[in-house]
Amino acid sequence: MQQYGKYYITLKGVHYEVSQEVHDAFYQAERQERYMAEKDQSHNLVILNISGMEELEEGRNQEHLASSQHGMESELIKKEMVEHLHQCLQMLPKAERDLIYAIFYEEETESSYAERVGLTQSGVSRKCKMILAKLKKFMNKL
Repeated sequence: MQQYGKYYITLKGVHYEVSQEVHDAFYQAERQERYMAEKDQSHNLVILNISGMEELEEGRNQEHLASSQHGMESELIKKEMVEHLHQCLQMLPKAERDLIYAIFYEEETESSYAERVGLTQSGVSRKCKMILAKLKKFMNKL
């Protein structure tokens, strides 16, 4: 929120005055998070809603809370890995990224992708293996 040359961010209903850089970075990260959540939702990936932790009912026992925390840790790790994968995918050239999205996200067959782009199925398969190896290197480096 901007008001008369001042910049604010809102956290838990409280407005904080911040610099323009912090304001822009905060809302850019928020937009990126929403975009990735929508993208993951469209691909049937589960997203963890951390704000739900605050709404836990008071009457729950410690065992249930401990198992919930373990499940939340797993979900956080999954979410971080998905975000990391999205970052690594952005490092690929567009043609390689398109192939990966078609095969793994849109579930297009190698044969139909090959026909659509004018390659052979074996050529698409080789490219896919090469790109996956490249992605693996990116994932290990970052």
